[in-house]
Amino acid sequence: MRGTQPRRQFRSPGRRWEPEDVGAGPRERLGGIQSEGWNPGRCQPNNCRRCPGAYRALRGLRSFMSANTFGNAGFSVLLPGARLESRCGPTNARVRCHLGLKIPPGCELVVGGEPQCWAEGHCLLVDDSFLYTVAHNGSPEDGPRVVFIVDLWHPNVAGAERQALDFVFAPDP
Repeated sequence: MRGTQPRRQFRSPGRRWEPEDVGAGPRERLGGIQSEGWNPGRCQPNNCRRCPGAYRALRGLRSFMSANTFGNAGFSVLLPGARLESRCGPTNARVRCHLGLKIPPGCELVVGGEPQCWAEGHCLLVDDSFLYTVAHNGSPEDGPRVVFIVDLWHPNVAGAERQALDFVFAPDP
């Protein structure tokens, strides 16, 4: 995914980033803010309207996991000093794409015991079915870490398997 739309909407000229900018009604958890535009497998209209270019770009991704409950997309904000406890994603049928929007020093992601590196303007693909931890060890002056996260189909999941998973794990009406 080219990062121009989410980055452009995140870095509007003449505007400072504020936590409310990542979406209507962000969900806070342990020093982090999640603003899902797509969760679980459905567009969240208020958030999608706030970043129309980003969500238009998502709809153009053939590998975006958009039609089942494992598919999510949105902004993830981690405040300085925050650490998310070890966890695993729900399935290995997806690969999680992190587009770095603001990556201050001291931010870390460890997946399956292997340190990963975010970079602003670049995508990092991770299999979150492995145990992972996220931390922002930077100072308050560094500001938050912000990534745009998109769930993509794992490349080893065939088309027929994707259709079956979309059917079995379709979002509730």
